[in-house]
Amino acid sequence: PCKKLSQDIEKNPLNLDNVKYMEIDIENNDEMVEQYGIMSIPCTIILDDRNNEISRKVGYPGLKEYINWIKNNTNYE
Repeated sequence: PCKKLSQDIEKNPLNLDNVKYMEIDIENNDEMVEQYGIMSIPCTIILDDRNNEISRKVGYPGLKEYINWIKNNTNYE
């Protein structure tokens, strides 16, 4: 699922003005793993401007559902 998510985003950039997408290697970033309590991957976390968690999705349901989830949890119109 991690590779599929990464490939789909690479082929179809999110192009959502208010969304910044970052891919994190959990094996080399223990601090973020601990800070956000990441226990399963892929794990996508939507944060507000102050880095407070708004929503979290574990796994990858496919690009269409993934983008809809992002839109529903951000100020995207």
